[in-house]
Amino acid sequence: MTGIDETMDCPEPGCDGHMVLRYSKKYNGPFYGCSNFPECRATHGAHADGRPLGKPADKFTKQCRIQAHEAFDKLWMEAPKFYDLPSLKVQNKKARRMYKRIQRIARGRAYKWLEIQLGLEDGECHIGMFDADTCARVIKICEGITPPTIRQWAKETGHGR
Repeated sequence: MTGIDETMDCPEPGCDGHMVLRYSKKYNGPFYGCSNFPECRATHGAHADGRPLGKPADKFTKQCRIQAHEAFDKLWMEAPKFYDLPSLKVQNKKARRMYKRIQRIARGRAYKWLEIQLGLEDGECHIGMFDADTCARVIKICEGITPPTIRQWAKETGHGR
């Protein structure tokens, strides 16, 4: 499952390496690592089939993406809290399925909302592709927004189920 994608240069400044597809037993899956390892420790996630997860980034941009995800993900992950559902502590199979369904729907709505807020084309809203400046915009845009805000927006604009 290893191979070199010479079109994917190492994102670290000053490194002339390229990203090599590798497999991690520790994390159970493929990832990209710099061909100049161990001098350069740049890594990037990969789908199970080896496709890159987004666009490789330097350490600073990776940290910005993590912060953007923290600001954004609450808009869909916390959505079930706003419904009259059984407590997570008293979950049964049906309740777990309902939580996951609500999150899946809320996630789609939230990404559509963010896409429009950022002025992106349909299907271009992936935090793993954003640069540091766009991540800062995501954080700012998400301030004070809650899952019910997104739900209401979706109802008013027809961007949801």
